[in-house]
Amino acid sequence: MFIAAASTTLAVSRSLMEKKRLGNNQPDYHALLAAFTQVLHGLLLNAWTEECGFASLELFAESNPSPETLRKIASHILAKYATPLRAVDTQPDANDNSSDTSDSESDSDDSTITTPKALPPLDPKDDIAHHNIRLLTRDLLMVEVLVRAISDGDFGRVEVLLPHLALMFRGAGCNKYCTEILHFLHNLKHVWPPEFADIMRDNMIVCILGLVQDIVRL
Repeated sequence: MFIAAASTTLAVSRSLMEKKRLGNNQPDYHALLAAFTQVLHGLLLNAWTEECGFASLELFAESNPSPETLRKIASHILAKYATPLRAVDTQPDANDNSSDTSDSESDSDDSTITTPKALPPLDPKDDIAHHNIRLLTRDLLMVEVLVRAISDGDFGRVEVLLPHLALMFRGAGCNKYCTEILHFLHNLKHVWPPEFADIMRDNMIVCILGLVQDIVRL
């Protein structure tokens, strides 16, 4: 997972932002969250600048893009900049020999129209830095969604992210956190009666002061 494999990427970001103290064992939560948010916004702004089709975001804004255009570009950015690359299977395909034979036979027939082969998939090992940036963007987006969901008091969005958080904790070696999340999800989905499970959902996030956007997790 990213937390265990791409710490160098965050270290470079902290150095560029002159926030090296965040690399301590117990950094301040709010300072760390602000740094994460700044890094995420920078990555997203760079992605939009590259994919908007204009020389600058100002010109793109002046073009008054439609909501459909914005959603299309956002989906493209999510796939291109925030989706990890799949590992390439290096095992030889059993059908390679048969395909080579059929290719040679088709080459001998002038009437057969040959189509170019598809480009091979990108291998994460070819550009580790690029792959780590994809992982970083994906994980920071999860952090952003989680923070906003807690602030809005929407436990439904938090519940959707819990399996992903368990995977992240497991990848980082935080096995106890992973086990606690899996135990809670198992109780929520399979052990507790639906009525009691809803009570647990309703009491996981509370607003202590009764103010909007001031909801905290229990």
